[in-house]
Amino acid sequence: MKLLIISVLFLVLQSCSSGEGKFYQKNKIAKTAPSIINLALLFTEEENYLSFPNWFNDSIISAHGIRKIVRKSYIRMNEIDLESNRKTPFLPREVKCFQFRENGTPVVLTVKNFYDFKEISTSRYVFTGPIDKNGFYRVNRVDNSSIFSAKDEDEFSNEIVKSNYYKIFEKINTTINYNSYQETETGDFLYFVKNKNLWSPLKIDSLIHPNPKDEVVFGTQNNFIKRYKVYNTINENQVRLYVYDIDNTQKIAATIKKDYPFTYKRDFAYNKKGVCNLYIDSVFSDTEFITRTISKISYNSKLEPYKIIHLKENEEGDTLFVSKDTFRYFKVK
Repeated sequence: MKLLIISVLFLVLQSCSSGEGKFYQKNKIAKTAPSIINLALLFTEEENYLSFPNWFNDSIISAHGIRKIVRKSYIRMNEIDLESNRKTPFLPREVKCFQFRENGTPVVLTVKNFYDFKEISTSRYVFTGPIDKNGFYRVNRVDNSSIFSAKDEDEFSNEIVKSNYYKIFEKINTTINYNSYQETETGDFLYFVKNKNLWSPLKIDSLIHPNPKDEVVFGTQNNFIKRYKVYNTINENQVRLYVYDIDNTQKIAATIKKDYPFTYKRDFAYNKKGVCNLYIDSVFSDTEFITRTISKISYNSKLEPYKIIHLKENEEGDTLFVSKDTFRYFKVK
């Protein structure tokens, strides 16, 4: 199994080395069922880009009469708990409440964070939009409370803040070739380069002159295929690749993140009905497989996911711990 995972990684990385077709691969499952969740963003850094809140399929949200989704994240069990089969409670880590308009677009996001069963922070954001065709929304933070003071230098509180950092952008410019946005907190820029003929380091530098802290995206927010930062003008850093089914460019097949010396790869698996019921996050150091997390998705009769179980394993295949996310849907009657 270890050799199989490494072989698959090499095949995808080789296919991503040159040519426009590098971001697409043939999927054995031809049938595709529309997903209510944007799998390309699920549990990623980009999920925290609040100005681009396309976490869910707004058409399905509207058609199902969904007005609110509550997603709860839990962590439980270490290796000893699993070996002894001792039941321990899942500890709540984060609760996100997504509220929607009648047309399925987001209107409010409330985020609560917990530690040792205690709520330690709450944030609430209100969305106005969409403002442009790239899915950009204006975002207002209307509530932000924490048990930690602003001057608290405790390492634990700092770690909590870093792990729950949400980005809000302002729209700067829209052209035929690209859209640009600026993060309100840091001033760093985010560029969506839409023109495929400009997808090369030299052309990007000539077009927008990105700084090392700026982020460049190939494609649009609804269908991006590459994200990266630059160093030494034309060299790529923190590269993330998105591989789609060649017959359905909305169907994500894999994501790859390169952060030397590590490579992080997520492979999506679909059942015979075209529903994603599993994905695997693998970590490699150079060519050596280190660990993986297998995430199994459970759906209700309307193909709305209600639970995702994450099983983290080491290179021997031993399960180290379990975590889970649950989804609860509130609908109009």
